[in-house]
Amino acid sequence: LTLARNPAKVLLVDCDLRRPSQHLIFEKNVDEHRTLPDLLSHECTWKDVIHYDKEKGIYILFSGKSYDNSTEIVSSEEMSNALKIFRKDFDYIILDSPPMSLMADAEVLADRADMSVMVVRYGMVQAQDINDAIDTLSNCDCRMTGCILNQARVIQDILPGRGGYGYGKYRYGEYRKN
Repeated sequence: LTLARNPAKVLLVDCDLRRPSQHLIFEKNVDEHRTLPDLLSHECTWKDVIHYDKEKGIYILFSGKSYDNSTEIVSSEEMSNALKIFRKDFDYIILDSPPMSLMADAEVLADRADMSVMVVRYGMVQAQDINDAIDTLSNCDCRMTGCILNQARVIQDILPGRGGYGYGKYRYGEYRKN
């Protein structure tokens, strides 16, 4: 959404075909829209499946229902061709993938991406799993550019009345005047 606020043309593709969620986040009924698998099975054109959210300024390609053969779908030649077409028309293409540890889908998608950003939910993932995911991404054809820590607790929730900021047990400088 931050990229879309710039004059950049951003496409968000829901590539988590086992548990698609972007339609829930953007509050869209996918039964009324064409989806990524429809495009890849040649049932429609890419202009039929991409939806523009005017309020947020972002283009979205939903996945809709769950697919058991998700790895086959994202590793298909049709997926490669779709990404080539999208690259011509969009400044940024964001591929929302399933978790690295569950399926090969994320690794396949990373091989097709220019760069990757790992999203880690605070308190849900072991350090060893994060290190394994980093190792996997380092063997892909994309460049890992960083990590986002989601749902971190703010120190003020734990220690009321203290200045500064932090997460978990870690705390950083105070910026208020006494």
